[in-house]
Formats: sequence, C-alpha cells, structure tokens
Amino acid sequence: MRLDTGGILRLSIPCRSNGKGGCLSLWNKIEMRIRKDHVWRFLALMGASVPALRSDAADASNYLVFSRGPFLMRPRVALAESYNDNLFSQPDGTGDLITSVSPGLNLQLGRQSGNHISLDYGFSEHFYLDRSDLNSGEHRFGLQTRLQGKRLILTGSDSLQFLSSPIGLVSFVSATPPPVDPGQGTGGGGGGSGGGDPITVDPGAVQGGEVITSIGDRNVDRTTFSDNYNLGYGISEKTGVYLQGSHSATDFENGVVLYDLTTVRATGGFGYRAFPKVSLFGELFYRDTSTTPNFPGPENPDLSAIGGFLGARGNFTPKLSGTVRVGYEQREASNGADVPSAPVADLSLSHRFSDKTSMSLNFSRINDVSVQFASQVFTANTAGLQLSQALGSSGKWRSNVGVGYSMFKYETLGVADANTDFDQFSANFGLAYQIQMWLSASLGYSFIGIRSDSAGIPEYDVNQIGLSLSLGY
Repeated sequence: MRLDTGGILRLSIPCRSNGKGGCLSLWNKIEMRIRKDHVWRFLALMGASVPALRSDAADASNYLVFSRGPFLMRPRVALAESYNDNLFSQPDGTGDLITSVSPGLNLQLGRQSGNHISLDYGFSEHFYLDRSDLNSGEHRFGLQTRLQGKRLILTGSDSLQFLSSPIGLVSFVSATPPPVDPGQGTGGGGGGSGGGDPITVDPGAVQGGEVITSIGDRNVDRTTFSDNYNLGYGISEKTGVYLQGSHSATDFENGVVLYDLTTVRATGGFGYRAFPKVSLFGELFYRDTSTTPNFPGPENPDLSAIGGFLGARGNFTPKLSGTVRVGYEQREASNGADVPSAPVADLSLSHRFSDKTSMSLNFSRINDVSVQFASQVFTANTAGLQLSQALGSSGKWRSNVGVGYSMFKYETLGVADANTDFDQFSANFGLAYQIQMWLSASLGYSFIGIRSDSAGIPEYDVNQIGLSLSLGY
C-alpha cells in the first residue's frame, strides 16, 4: 500500500520473512540517515518561490491553462522530498531520502460535468540520496470518458503505467536453473523454496491488495494496465439497469520470482430509487484470474468466481452518504482443487459534521490469487477511518488524520490447514496549504506496522515523512 513518491508520500507494506531475524527499532536510523542540508535547501527553495509566484497570480492562468472552445490543456509540476526509514519493508530496513520531480499534462475535450474525454500523462523522476542505484523514472497514462444521452450513459477509465521502484525484497533468478520437478518446488539464484510450500521469500510491499516478498534489494520493473467501463440505461425516473466490464493486469520483468496477474470481471446490475436520495441495487458478477510465472517454476491454476451483491447508495441522512453492499461468491480452480467459497463486502461512508469537518469510514473484504506464492489464494479484510478538518477562516489550510487495520490470510489450494496470517496497522497525518488556486504545499507522515503469531512472519515498522510543492490546476 504505497502513496506515490511523485505526490506527498509513499508507503510500504509487509513481506514474508526469510527467517533471518526479528524486528528492529527503526526510529534511531532516521537521525543518522537524513542529511539536514538537503532538507533546509528544499525548504529554502519553497520559501523563496512562494512570494514570487504570488506576485504573478493574476497571470498564472496564461501559463497553466490553455483553452480554445471545448478544448482544455493544463500542465502541472510537483516537487517532493520524502524520507522512508525502511525502503524494502524488512526487520533490518534501509532508509533513504528521496527527491521526486513530477511534471504532467492534462488534455480535455468537453465539459467535466457533461460529455467529455480526458487524457492525462504524468512522469516522475526519483532521486535517492544514498541508494543512487534506485534512481528511476516512471510514466503514467490515464484516459477518462463520459458520454450521456437521454437514457444511456457510458463512463470509462483506462490507465497504463510503466513503473520501476522498490516493492519489498524480491527474489530474482539470475541464471536458468535445471528443470523443476513439480514435486520438489522451485529453485532460484536469490533464495528458493521447496516442496509444495510458497516460494520462500520475505514479506514486503503491497501490489494491488497483496503483500509482496523477496531477497533482492533493488527496483522491480513492471507494467500495469487497468480498464473500467460502465454502461447504464434509465428505464424510468426511479429504475435503471447497468453493465460493467473491467480488466486489470500487472506484468513484472522477466526473472523476478513473481507471477504476472490478469483479472477480467463482468457485472450486470439494477438500481431502484426507493427514497428521494437513496437507491437500492443488486448485482451479479463473474471474475476470472490467471497468472503467468516470470521464472522457471510451477504454473498456477486459473481461479474463477461467480457471485452477487445487494446494497444501497446515496444520501442516507442530510450528513451521511456513501455505499454499502454485501454479497457472496462461489470460487473454482481450473485444476479442480478445492477452493472455499466466501462472503464479500464493501462499505464506504462519509459523515459531514460541519462545513469544515468530515469523517469517512471504509471497509472491504476481498478474495484473490497470490502473485508471489505458488497455488495460493488470500483473503484481506481492510478497514480505515479518516478525519478531515479545515483550519482557519480562509479555507486555505486543511489537515487530515487516519488509522487503518487489515487482516491477511493465505491458503494453499488443495492443502488443509496450510494457512499464514498477519495483521497490518497503519496511521497517517497530512497538512495542506492552498497558497493559490494553482499552487499548494503539503506535509505528510505515514506509518505501517506488521504483527503476527504465525511462524516465519517478522514484526517490523515502516515510517515515512514527506514534503511537497505542487504547481498547476
């Protein structure tokens, strides 16, 4: 679970241990690793820039927004400085100071509130103070679409990302090993595994909903794809039906001991506005997940699921709004292995106490396939609470604080009582100042802690603090 270093923060998440030791206290490393002159240099740059930018506020739109008819072009750039005391989410973690420069460009045709298509591109260059071998550039493309007629509405989003960053300690196969006997597990140049056990590497960062593991402290190159479309049809003022389709994929570099993951999902649903501001809905869905190894190792079976949800969405009270849905899914493995069916749930609620204060509560229960362990599935129960507060009367200052808790459970297909469990605790704090409509500064802190009673799972913490300056609408 990481916030992009191109923004304010980036978080790391656990990985499985290689059994080399327990958790160490990491706070004492921060004082030794941070170079104070870099921090003061960054603060001085911000302080010197703000007055000059303020004086040119009236002319900012000439450079930051270009419009001609329904066409908009908006460039942007962000500068961020962050310190992470445990880059690879390990008991004896390595920390570093990271400078990120992130320019971007957004092109939009049409009004945001009406029919439009929007193309966005962002680039982030990351510079590490001590670990210069981790310096990297990352590219992100995004496409947003909205087309609406009298009864039909089509909305869609697509993303393509070329990423290169630490995602935990990951094992790499540096040379082609001998052919693998399926009964003996896999082998590799960075630390292997044996028998029917998961690939033995160490719990690390999160990829999607899962914790990533390994033993090679370098960047992992990967490409991610995501496509989500919704087609709705209004039968009447109160009743509508919709179809949803989604596709997501993560393609890791060859030689890394991780599985590429592809998920396709199709959903059909209906909605009925039972109350003036609340709609009830029901859904049926089908999901298929497949994996492909990037190393000489066992093939995973495809995992399919069919299920349904019932729920409600809208403004439940004048101050409480959101979505609540619960359901159940039946799962099946392509090799015939026994896969337990399970309930699924999703909750997202927001309560506005006043014009300045709001609180949000989120909970989800998901079931998916592991990209790091052969023939394993996992269940993640994740809950989070976030409080947002506007400060002062100008409306330019805003703070937020949040806490989170997650339970992860891994199961080996066809093997009874082969489970691994751990808990993840998280906390975050942020303070943002809107200097101008086109200029903002942010300070943030985040914490991740791992606790487990399962053998081989170390307990350790990850702390990160960051400061950023963003220019653009």
